[in-house]
Parts: sequence; structure tokens; C-alpha cells
Amino acid sequence: MSIKTRSGKANYKRMLPFLDACRAADGWAKLECDPYMPLSIEALGYTDGENCPVYTIMHTYTQNGDLMRDPEITFSVSETEKSITPLTYTLDAFGLYQEVFTPDYSQYRPTLLHDLDSLLADWLKNLEEQGFTAAAKAAAKRAES
Repeated sequence: MSIKTRSGKANYKRMLPFLDACRAADGWAKLECDPYMPLSIEALGYTDGENCPVYTIMHTYTQNGDLMRDPEITFSVSETEKSITPLTYTLDAFGLYQEVFTPDYSQYRPTLLHDLDSLLADWLKNLEEQGFTAAAKAAAKRAES
């Protein structure tokens, strides 16, 4: 498969503090930076078509007692290529769920892959500006001690 993305390597570098926080906390981390919605990252416990681990990152809020994702992106992490590939996008408020790849990974939607790659790049920049990257680094340090 070996599909390359424009921002995959840059997204990997920006995602590292979040991955470190997740790994240090046994596969799940929740970060809070007021006044923003909480951010969670989780190792999902399965791999993609190239045997790369899959994670999810999402902002969440509660509506009528239900946890809402705003948004959620699942992605695979290639440690050998130091790159991230977006897999799905969910936005609960609009009932939106999109998959880049077919379940058997035999086909993909290149336009959606490009769009999610760009969206993730922008989102990770915003998370850094909002203080979530610093919060992730602090959470990883706390979990390690």
C-alpha cells in the first residue's frame, strides 16, 4: 500500500508529544486546557493494513448526557517512516463519519486522504497554540515519574 501524504512526516513530529503522553499513560490520555474542550488520545489496540498501530485523537463535549466527538480523527503511525496516515473522520454533531480506506485496505479515497492530512496538520498547529502540546509533554513526564 505505502501511500504517502503531504504532511505525514510533519504531522508525526507534531503528534509525538501526544503519542508520548498516551504511551506513558498505558494507552490513553486526556488533556485539558481551559477554555478549550478536553482532548483525548488513545491507542485503539489494532493495526492498519501495513501493521502500523492505530490511534484516535478527539475533542469531546457532553450533549444531553452523550459524549460527542468534535472532531475525531483516527490515524495510523509508521515508526519506520516517521509518518502518520489519517484513516477516519467523525463529527458527531452533524452525524458525519468518513473512511479513507475500504475495510480490506484494497482501495482508498485520495481526495479525502489529502483533506484529512491537511486538516490534521492545521489542527495540530492549533493544538500547539492552544497549549495542548505543552500539556501533553507535562502529562508524559508525570506518567513517567
